[in-house]
Amino acid sequence: MVDFLKCDGAGVTLKRTVRNVGPSKTSVYFASIGSPVGVEVVVWPRVMIFSFLKEEMSYYVTLKPKPHKRSQGRFDFGEIVWSDGVHHVRSPLVVCVNTSTEAPSAKT
Repeated sequence: MVDFLKCDGAGVTLKRTVRNVGPSKTSVYFASIGSPVGVEVVVWPRVMIFSFLKEEMSYYVTLKPKPHKRSQGRFDFGEIVWSDGVHHVRSPLVVCVNTSTEAPSAKT
């Protein structure tokens, strides 16, 4: 998940959907967050309870720059890890906090 954040304090909320593909029908996953430097990350819900195989559930990630955060055009990295105690599902976070009103163009 990559996003460009403005330093206006508003932040952005993203929706993500995951599917239960494990061997167990019932699974409970807890989120742990490794925030990018200078960025507040909120995940809701923090617990997902899957009741059947291939069930899909959505969660929301809010990214908000902390006051005085400046990336100076570079990317900062973090992660969300969902775990049931045995399995770990990692979603990387990549953000660039901008001091201008325009997002930088993506480089290929």
